[in-house]
Amino acid sequence: MPAWLALLLGSHPCAGDLDVVRELLRGWQRPDLDPTTVVERDPQGCVVNLVLDQQNLRGTIPDSLSRLRQLQGLSLTQNHLRGPIPASLARLEHLETLFLDYNQLTGPLPQQFPPRLQGLFLDHNQLSGPISPGIPKLSALVNVTLHHNQLTGPVPGEWASRQIQGIFLSHNQLTGSIPAELGSLTSLRHLYLDHNQLSGSLPLSLTQLEQLRDLRVSHNQLTGGIPSAFAGLPALHTFQIGNNPGLCFAPPFARQRWYDPSWGCR
Repeated sequence: MPAWLALLLGSHPCAGDLDVVRELLRGWQRPDLDPTTVVERDPQGCVVNLVLDQQNLRGTIPDSLSRLRQLQGLSLTQNHLRGPIPASLARLEHLETLFLDYNQLTGPLPQQFPPRLQGLFLDHNQLSGPISPGIPKLSALVNVTLHHNQLTGPVPGEWASRQIQGIFLSHNQLTGSIPAELGSLTSLRHLYLDHNQLSGSLPLSLTQLEQLRDLRVSHNQLTGGIPSAFAGLPALHTFQIGNNPGLCFAPPFARQRWYDPSWGCR
């Protein structure tokens, strides 16, 4: 049966997608929005993108979202959504980007996430608890932003994705040391660990990250001298270490463009 005929007869698997979107808009107190203007559909009529940034949405994220089975992109940035991130989102097997940043979401991170996620943006919320194991297990992940939350526990060391470029974990309450295993993420360009409660030394393994452009570890409790090999990182443009009373640079760093004389070892 042709897709258009199946859709007309109501037997197409995506026949109810727009009804799901209407239900979502009612629950988020925006029934005035036309669902056809906030979605993108594929040739079969399935909703593949739902974009509702800055739409003054209010309420929680319901399990009914997982009924949009062909969804590839979901963006609910900068609204007034509260409550937890539902575990049912993991059923969105085709989802590649998830933007829930700048809301008022609370509670722990789900244990599992959609398996094809490339971009996970949950920053500027009130999420708490540890970084769930499901996040570093995402094999297609390119960028993960969890900064400006209330997350606790360690920084994950083992990441399944070999193409990950950005790990943004600043402004949380993370503890423990910086894992040496991060030095194996050869595509990493941005590593934000600042404004946490991390301790120990800066791992020498991070000097293997030849594509690293931006490394931020300021406002922690790090100690020791920084290995001189950091001065040889070819792409490093920003290196922030301030407000780590026990951390200091050796003389070879004085020629680097990001060097601050106050960071020198005495």
